[in-house]
Amino acid sequence: MNIPDTDEDILGVSSEELNNILQSRDEIIQKKILPELVPDVNEEYKSAIPSSVTCVESTSVYDRLYAVFSTDPYLYDQELNRMGRIRRKLPIYIGISFGVITGAMRLVVSYDEFIRTNSLTIFRSQHIARRSAVDYSVLRAILFGVSTGCKVTLFTGGCYTLPLIFSAIQGKTSYWEYAAGWGITSSLYCFNRGLRQMFIAGMFGAVPGLITGVTALIAARRSNLTFEELLAKQLAYTKGNQA
Repeated sequence: MNIPDTDEDILGVSSEELNNILQSRDEIIQKKILPELVPDVNEEYKSAIPSSVTCVESTSVYDRLYAVFSTDPYLYDQELNRMGRIRRKLPIYIGISFGVITGAMRLVVSYDEFIRTNSLTIFRSQHIARRSAVDYSVLRAILFGVSTGCKVTLFTGGCYTLPLIFSAIQGKTSYWEYAAGWGITSSLYCFNRGLRQMFIAGMFGAVPGLITGVTALIAARRSNLTFEELLAKQLAYTKGNQA
């Protein structure tokens, strides 16, 4: 690089010194020795995150429910979608576990019940007696296990998944969601006992639900994990990758 003498006089350095300065600058930028000289690749993503109010206003109830419970693998690494998958699957897993355990316990009890009830019964053969005992025990165990598993699944889903659905419907996290979810679930659990028992059960379920909701709201705000904040991050991630 040849610089005229007049330019050397203006810059106050020789051409060799100027080349060394430019070479040092290139090394600093390439090796990222000074971070302030390197553009932040995450700055565009951070600035693209919309506010929670904008997210609620720009999305419908269906969009928010889809963001939470979507099975799209593209959203699997997002916290909001991960939370939705856990709350959708966990009640089913708990219900199946309780159903299998209680069904196995009921199998033993039913077999002993059959033996005591039919202790004086005379069967035509030992094979028929054994088969009758097995059929009776297995049928009772299956019915009891399925019934218990369904009840536990509905109860867990109402107390654990329903509050998240309420958050998606209103577009934000609040304290009343757990109170409503627990109260409704407790009330429906006593459906066959009359309206009075349903009302009492709903009140008993709403009180601990309200306490849980307040605690969950405080924890979510302090850890920046409220529904509106997670939704804003997920929308920013989606729009950034689509662009």
